[in-house]
Amino acid sequence: MLKRTKMLWTGISATFLFLSGASLCWAQASGGSGVMPFGGELRGIMQFTGKVVCVGCSISEVHQAQPELENLYLLKHVGNEKQQAVVTVSTVSEPMRWDAVVFPHQLLVRTTDALFNKLTAEDNLYKTVQVAGLLRNDRIMDVEAVTFPE
Repeated sequence: MLKRTKMLWTGISATFLFLSGASLCWAQASGGSGVMPFGGELRGIMQFTGKVVCVGCSISEVHQAQPELENLYLLKHVGNEKQQAVVTVSTVSEPMRWDAVVFPHQLLVRTTDALFNKLTAEDNLYKTVQVAGLLRNDRIMDVEAVTFPE
């Protein structure tokens, strides 16, 4: 009987140690050597195409004024959340990942003031725009390029 009890406690202890060791492994930071910057979220460049339809307004305001518009997303400039724009998105380079990360339809945009001002300039409203950058899992997109193809 003593032998069975000792074996049972040994098994329980081994299981506990195994499980706690596994959770410690999951908690370790990835890429301490600099191989994977951005907290292991480097997946390549995400690109979307669309049109800026409103600057300084909300999705509900745009939807009330123009109910025919679809795929509306609110872009908020990180560092100055007062700067925001509503875009209608027509194409995305990785639609499944986009739908999984950008929910609800709001995205924080981290970029230079000059690049965000280029995106939201009055002359560029309703023009086709391509935005490229790194989309992180916390709904922040590090925008590197804003272009207006003709």
